[in-house]
Amino acid sequence: MDVRAITFAGSTRTDQVIQAAAAKPNLKNTIFELGGKSPTVIFENAELETAVAETQCSIQFNSGQACIANSRIYVQDTIAGRFIALFKEKFSAVSAGYPTRKETNHGPVADEIQYNTVKDYIKLGKQWGEMDLGEEGE
Repeated sequence: MDVRAITFAGSTRTDQVIQAAAAKPNLKNTIFELGGKSPTVIFENAELETAVAETQCSIQFNSGQACIANSRIYVQDTIAGRFIALFKEKFSAVSAGYPTRKETNHGPVADEIQYNTVKDYIKLGKQWGEMDLGEEGE
């Protein structure tokens, strides 16, 4: 009863639980930032090695479960092919798995629902990766 307001940044699924709990005792004031999507924009004057490393870090930070995780990467068409090649090379070293294992550098997600969401995004990314990107993207 002493809490007057709740703020939360995260998923709409968690928001629903918080809203229901906040409404019961005394209809607390709630402020939410939900489902944010953090795009990265990479232009041809970017230092590509740095851009790839920083983008990977953003995607992998907290297993991608942070509001700053890049969910979209927009790359200028003139450098798309080089960026994609470097990104694939960098990400080929990612080893998802049990977090206490030495070889793991990408830990677990919150729950099975999130795990399935990630798998769906990977599937979608592979489908989009098969799209014709033109001469530079090949």
